[in-house]
Amino acid sequence: PSLEIDYIVDPTFTVLHSFAGGASDGKNPFGSLILSGSTLYGMAYLGGTSNLGDIFSIVTDGTGFTLLHSFAGGDSDDRYPYGSLILSGSTLYGMTYGGGSSNLGTIFSVGTDGTGFTVLRSFAGGTSDGSSPLGSLILSGSTLYGMTKQGGTSNLGVIFSIATDGSGFSVLHSFAGGTSDGLYP
Repeated sequence: PSLEIDYIVDPTFTVLHSFAGGASDGKNPFGSLILSGSTLYGMAYLGGTSNLGDIFSIVTDGTGFTLLHSFAGGDSDDRYPYGSLILSGSTLYGMTYGGGSSNLGTIFSVGTDGTGFTVLRSFAGGTSDGSSPLGSLILSGSTLYGMTKQGGTSNLGVIFSIATDGSGFSVLHSFAGGTSDGLYP
């Protein structure tokens, strides 16, 4: 027997941007897009000037693709953005899996116009910090919440909070594994 597949073409579907990688584009976009007005914002895990990922914007009609920030790695920058961005006013917040002072990931902010890129937190691992974030942030008032895959008292991940200005970092829960707790969120 043969297998026949019929495809339904949706005339309303439009490719807004095809990622090509390289210094002026992203590669392997990861996470969801976020919409503000008629502009979409997102991150790509690779691409950009150092091939360590980037933050981009594009108008909903497919015009105006712009790299807002190319991650460079090292102590004062990040690498390998992971998860989705979150927006508050004209500031985007996100996390990277690597980079920062201990190369264990960061929390960052950047203006929707690409200015003011700031590392709010460099994860250091250990019992009182997280490391290797693999998800997205959520926002309540002026507090960001998120999780890391590792770090905490058992090195099995943490739930944390931090103010949008980078102050007040706190581990809210260290995962312990076993039958009554989770691990590696």
